[in-house]
Amino acid sequence: MTSRRRSVARNIDRLNDSERSAVLSILLSAHPELLVEADALAAESLVAVDPDVVAENVMSALRELDMEDLANRAGRHRGGYVEPNEAAWDLVEEAFEPFLLDLRRLAELSHVDAATAAARGLLNGLDRIGEPADGTVLAWAGPDTVDHLADAVRLDAEKLGLPVDGGRS
Repeated sequence: MTSRRRSVARNIDRLNDSERSAVLSILLSAHPELLVEADALAAESLVAVDPDVVAENVMSALRELDMEDLANRAGRHRGGYVEPNEAAWDLVEEAFEPFLLDLRRLAELSHVDAATAAARGLLNGLDRIGEPADGTVLAWAGPDTVDHLADAVRLDAEKLGLPVDGGRS
């Protein structure tokens, strides 16, 4: 590999997702002949949903919510007072919403198997969270928080016509 190629590869590797996306957009605009291949790769990426990975990602996203963020949102603010459990619920919703959006996107793109795998992964991850540990954002959000999230997944799955069952009741 030439020195220039190694330098280019290192630069691309150092880009964040947003920068990498911009480079891809520019590249595809400059080389429209790559659009078919890029689209095929994108389709492969969309349908490659591993429910176990989804479960791990949702567990991490919800367990790693920062108590400092909760402290910054709860309490007295210019607009009034925000209860800690309300602020915690907002943080939980914000962390979980991208998973629901991804589920809906997959279904809307007619990737039913991938959407079903995503929904099952979400339910599995929520089920594996179990009882939230005291002193966590999840605990502050309330004892039924995980059940409410699972209900939201089931409701979306039903609306989208996905064959999902199981998980918390």
